[in-house]
Amino acid sequence: MDAKHVFSKEKVSRTPPNVTSRLSSRECTSRPKAIGIRKDLQFVYSRFTPWRTCRYDTRSFLTCIAFLGDSSQIVVGGLNRVLKVIDSNNNVVLDRCASHRSPLTFVQSHFCGGNQLILSSSSMDVCLWDVPSVSAGPKHSFDGIKAAKVSNSGQMFAALRSLDSPRSEILLYDIQTCQLGLTLSNTPTNVSSSEHAHSPVHFSPFDSMLLWNGVLWDRRVSTLVHRFDQITDFGGGGFHPARNEVIINSEVWDLRKFRLLRSVPSLDQTRITFNASGDVIYGIMRTNPEDITSTFDTPYEKHPLFSAFRTVDAVNYSDIATIPVGHCVIDFATEPIDSFVGLITMDDLDEMYTSTRLYEIGRSRPTNDGSDPHGVNSGEDEHEAGPYGDSDDSVNDFDDDEEDGVDYDNLEISTDDDNDVS
Repeated sequence: MDAKHVFSKEKVSRTPPNVTSRLSSRECTSRPKAIGIRKDLQFVYSRFTPWRTCRYDTRSFLTCIAFLGDSSQIVVGGLNRVLKVIDSNNNVVLDRCASHRSPLTFVQSHFCGGNQLILSSSSMDVCLWDVPSVSAGPKHSFDGIKAAKVSNSGQMFAALRSLDSPRSEILLYDIQTCQLGLTLSNTPTNVSSSEHAHSPVHFSPFDSMLLWNGVLWDRRVSTLVHRFDQITDFGGGGFHPARNEVIINSEVWDLRKFRLLRSVPSLDQTRITFNASGDVIYGIMRTNPEDITSTFDTPYEKHPLFSAFRTVDAVNYSDIATIPVGHCVIDFATEPIDSFVGLITMDDLDEMYTSTRLYEIGRSRPTNDGSDPHGVNSGEDEHEAGPYGDSDDSVNDFDDDEEDGVDYDNLEISTDDDNDVS
């Protein structure tokens, strides 16, 4: 037993700390070491560089963002109730429509039957859109529900009843027929004043289970499976896409025996998103999407992720990096091939200006002399949008360092252990 333990420690110590050395050593072996793979992951997800920014004025205050497939197009929504499809390469609004009864809170894109659809939510209604014809209006509107979340299969979505409803229920709708298919109505009723009441419902990887407000459901039999203990709060979290675990705020629970596995302090009071491969967790500050202006109050400003986002290893839940943005982060989105992430940020608290910001994953920030260590221009292309969010060609690009007071050349990204990921 002791000899085996010593041998395992020697294996750990022999893992090359440098990424180039690790890649070179793999050319001589048929099976790469798991520890080396984890170090490569930490290396990639501790490096983000600003790629493109588009600013919007107060009439286009944005609150939510999603990618439409790859990074070439994004969809955004805001306080003016307008849904916009944007060409992120040229910062041009391709399509737009105002249909919601109140400001948008969530937006999500997905494929169903070969068609790309958008599901957008406000505090009073939910709209389903065909991507090619957004300007024609929503494909279907659902009144009296909010916080819609598409299932992993894209065949259904879950939503909650609006604030003016006395009932606390989970509603499941068929996306193709737009009909209500199932109602789960045994959820707790004491959540109306809590922030996690605004969190969306979470689907398990195969859509058989649902999680909301600390309650686990089996939709196949419409049965409450388990009610988790409230250790901190029931906000944030979701199902782990690659393990039999569920995350509720900062606690990780085993889904087989419903026992607490660990607590992850860096996930406390965050809204998390997994990358496409399920091995990295992104975290941003959790806010109330139905009262986004409360985000700028003093308690939120003290949050460590008020103007940053965080990456966490989804295997051992160790911190990878905290990436400073320099502005309050309102929303966050990932794209399917793990090349970019998108953010909505508040650039000016007094003037209420927001921006969409795209960051490239795995590329180091520019060096002090302005050169790109990868040999490609990675400087941030920035455009200022017109009065209603459309790209204004009469406005020249300007230097982000001078305009918003953030020197991206000297931004420090804090990592869990710089030596481990170098």
